[in-house]
Amino acid sequence: PAAETVSAHKPTAQTSLGVCFVDPAHDSRVMLKTVEGTLLCIIESTKAGSIAETILNPGDRIISIEGKTCKSPVAAATHLRSLQGTFTMEVIRDAMPTN
Repeated sequence: PAAETVSAHKPTAQTSLGVCFVDPAHDSRVMLKTVEGTLLCIIESTKAGSIAETILNPGDRIISIEGKTCKSPVAAATHLRSLQGTFTMEVIRDAMPTN
């Protein structure tokens, strides 16, 4: 599937995007690691009323944030928390079934 570029805007670094990633240590539905060893950054849920709710869906895979490849859900969450202003993400829609 082709990646789609999505934009988001966080007014401050303290503003939460409102996204929760699938924890690869506790999810056995699919293989969550690439052959290169990168852990897939799959959206598990978005918080109601959050920035993420309008642009991301459960099952979407974030492959990069601001051009930087997502190497793990923890690294992606850390990167997203640090951002302020408008930024872009490359997303593959419905990369993993959510139920």
